[in-house]
Amino acid sequence: MDGLTSTQQTESLRSNLGREACQKENLEMPATLDLPLVQGLAHIFPNRPWEAINSQVFIADRGKVLHSDWAPAAHLEGVGGVYAILLPTAWFTPQRTLHLHAPHRHQGVPIPFVFSLEDFTDDGYGVVYVGRTTNLRQRWRGHLTRGERNDGGQVKYGLVDCHIAPDTEAALQRLRARARIIYTPLPGAENCANRDVLEMALCARFGPPFNIKSER
Repeated sequence: MDGLTSTQQTESLRSNLGREACQKENLEMPATLDLPLVQGLAHIFPNRPWEAINSQVFIADRGKVLHSDWAPAAHLEGVGGVYAILLPTAWFTPQRTLHLHAPHRHQGVPIPFVFSLEDFTDDGYGVVYVGRTTNLRQRWRGHLTRGERNDGGQVKYGLVDCHIAPDTEAALQRLRARARIIYTPLPGAENCANRDVLEMALCARFGPPFNIKSER
């Protein structure tokens, strides 16, 4: 729990003890919002306990052949958490435009959204998307493999929509080569509120373009 205050560490320990008690009684752990924990995690991002991994670890393009190895994320199968996807800011220079639709709907007149991406890391990466999930490994597979727009497709379709890539195959090649994922596990149904609010906190901090939608 490096980077967290002693109070936040104590609260996290209490949560773990409560989870163990419920498991012994075969009970569902109730969800609660640990606001100090969420605020602490949002503040210290991307330092520990956040971890970073590059997309090349999972999938490498070799021409028409893909070499896939998801073993480095085997310990995250079925584990919930929050993650951010970072991409080179040079891709988004000078400015890009997305045409916003309501969530899960593509009806009506879209709203043009003009944006740029600021450097967050010293090597020129910025946050383009923040997500939460009950299964980190599965969710990352959705981002880095073929799929529908509403099935882990926010980033690859976003690259197409703002004309960085001509199609989703080209977008996937870019993602597999250059994406960086920063994540922290927050497992279990008892953490669903913490995952939700932490995702919103990171969105408020970074304004990731591929999270932005118009109203319903």
